[in-house]
Amino acid sequence: MTNQQDRRDRVRLPGQVLFVKIGFAPYPLIDVSEGGIAFEAEGFSVGQSVDLKIVSVLDESDTIDAKCEVLNVEGYRVATRFTDPPQELIDHIKSYIDQWD
Repeated sequence: MTNQQDRRDRVRLPGQVLFVKIGFAPYPLIDVSEGGIAFEAEGFSVGQSVDLKIVSVLDESDTIDAKCEVLNVEGYRVATRFTDPPQELIDHIKSYIDQWD
């Protein structure tokens, strides 16, 4: 199985319970998986590195930092993959998926 197939086969959580903050700007989250996130925004380009926060809509103090690389941009949809995600980030994402799955 290729890395692309492995990444796409991961369980994805729809983004209604989370949003993304880049700097001070919030962006709607489309989906999240252990491999990365997709969010709505403009002005991003493939290959770009992005430092962001994943924030719970239900509790804005529930956040975690992530470093991502932009893999694809289609209209307002920005698809990314986590770059060297720490286990804490993976565990945090898994807890969201388990909670809302």
